[in-house]
Amino acid sequence: MKKLMFFVLAVVMVATFVVSASAVDYGTVEINKVTTAPTIDGAVSENEYPTVIKYDSSKTYWNYKSDEDAANYDVVLYIGWDAENLYTAVTAKATTERTHTGVMPSSDRPYIFDRRHVMSAVVAGNPTDTKYQPADGQSWPWGDAYNSGYGNEWTITANPDGENGKADHFGSVTGSIEYKVTVATNGTEVYEQKIPWTAFTGGTITAAEGTVFGYAFTLACEEVDLTDDSCTYACFGAGISGYKNFAEYVALTLAGEKAPEPDTSEPATEPTEPSEPTTPPETGDMTMVFVLVALVSLAGAVVVSKKRA
Repeated sequence: MKKLMFFVLAVVMVATFVVSASAVDYGTVEINKVTTAPTIDGAVSENEYPTVIKYDSSKTYWNYKSDEDAANYDVVLYIGWDAENLYTAVTAKATTERTHTGVMPSSDRPYIFDRRHVMSAVVAGNPTDTKYQPADGQSWPWGDAYNSGYGNEWTITANPDGENGKADHFGSVTGSIEYKVTVATNGTEVYEQKIPWTAFTGGTITAAEGTVFGYAFTLACEEVDLTDDSCTYACFGAGISGYKNFAEYVALTLAGEKAPEPDTSEPATEPTEPSEPTTPPETGDMTMVFVLVALVSLAGAVVVSKKRA
């Protein structure tokens, strides 16, 4: 009996280790519903997206797998949703010119992800669900991940002349998306997408408040150096670059429309009627008063002196 209990305890401990090793606590991350659908034009205007998540190395969903230099690229995720689509835009500073050219995708280098690009990934359920955990607690074998049917993974990018390119890695999303990549030199580049909820495989994402699904992206901040495969990456979540782990995607919760900003201006006050000014007596009047007082005092003094005499 003792041996059986020891065995059961050991199995529980191993299972707990596997789950904890692959799950990452990013905290609760909500994305708001749009009031007006964003225009997919490769530019982000003010208030176009209801949820704005700026790169912040103190946040686990940014720093878990991002390179240290990623903080230098002013990366921002814009995101929102409505009943039909998920809307995303990633902006980042570009400090060098693009040089990788050619057909996208291609079986020869430079690959589509050798260029500056955004690789996105989605699972239709909560990434903390047990089915998304890799068997070894670290990563899925690539073939198993591909054949699981759980996730969608795809890349959008551009050539130096602005020609856009896309490619699916898991599932088939790019045939349904609307997207635009804006190329810039020493400016800001934009990766904007409209993805229908119906494009995702591995389950149904119900576009309603409270729904949770897994999302992650990797941004190549610079072109990949083909001589040593080096590059700086900014990662929102993990599990899509270098290894595959659905459980390391960020759990996003659909929230309602963003509340309007409170009015912090000072309330207007009713003007007050000015009080009547007090008019001081004229100097001549004051002189007469002092003279009268002096005469009365003098008369009193004379009367007192006569009595004493």
